[in-house]
Amino acid sequence: MKTFELIGCNHKAVVNEYDDHSAELLSYGTKVATFAWGRMYRIEGQPQSNTTAKHMREFAMFYGLPYMTKAELKKLPLA
Repeated sequence: MKTFELIGCNHKAVVNEYDDHSAELLSYGTKVATFAWGRMYRIEGQPQSNTTAKHMREFAMFYGLPYMTKAELKKLPLA
């Protein structure tokens, strides 16, 4: 497992990347999204805040997905 912070998120967004090429995003220590098989999935109830949406957006773009609005993030499939 490899752990790193997303750039531009003030040390509040941490990514855990696993050997099976999946990853999870923690925003303020809470798991909010996962990435696997080329797709992003959200944890139920996320994004709750604009800051969490920003972290999820940066996570998506890090893995090559397009910019998404908060409304689009809320439509992602559940993990």
